[in-house]
Amino acid sequence: MGFSIFGDVMDVVEGGSGTQTAISFHVVRSESLTQAMDIDYRLIPRGSSVPDALDFTGSPDALGDNSGRPSGTLSFGPNETSKTVTIFVAGNAVPELNETFSIVLANAPPNTIIINGEIEGIVRSDETQYSIAAVTASTVEGNGTGGIQQFTITRTGDASQPGAVGYTIAEYGENPTESSDFVPGTPLSGTISFAAGETSKTLSVNLEGDSLLEGYESFQVALQALDSNSIIVTGTAIATIDPDRKSVV
Repeated sequence: MGFSIFGDVMDVVEGGSGTQTAISFHVVRSESLTQAMDIDYRLIPRGSSVPDALDFTGSPDALGDNSGRPSGTLSFGPNETSKTVTIFVAGNAVPELNETFSIVLANAPPNTIIINGEIEGIVRSDETQYSIAAVTASTVEGNGTGGIQQFTITRTGDASQPGAVGYTIAEYGENPTESSDFVPGTPLSGTISFAAGETSKTLSVNLEGDSLLEGYESFQVALQALDSNSIIVTGTAIATIDPDRKSVV
């Protein structure tokens, strides 16, 4: 008589904060089915990037010896041939790598063997990390024709789906910009949208050129996450408007 384990759903995407995703497997036994029998299982780390106890919810370490990762005992009644187990992955918004694991059987009853005792699985990270940087530290304002200050917004992590991040433009520092320093109609907030597979976008801020004698003025662009799977890594970029040195009062 023997026990074998088979994966049903072993390749899952983690999910955002507050969500839970099911991993499932089943264990079967053959021959001598008239007796009640128990066998243990454990979810164990496999590879260099592995899940820990906090990656699961509602799936306790019932055996108490598995570092908090899911474990338990399957009890087969007389003539019962299969048991199914569901383990729930806890979603979060923490930047991390894909995590790999195995589920193994242990402690076969006397006079039985473990025929197929291990299955492998993976929890795929779905967080996307956004960052912003100024293309140049400053841009000359211009006289009559304004300059263009550009910012690069990048995303890393899961870029397989379309994504978006919000932004706002605001004054910064001891000599901040005013609304008149930007071309009329320039949005001071908005959304940067990424197509599936796209990892970089450019935001262009149009400056209003004039002939006023002014000092150096600074402003910032700040990113805002729009969903629970978006992580802001570098959230602010600062730029300076350089005065046109040929301008006159």
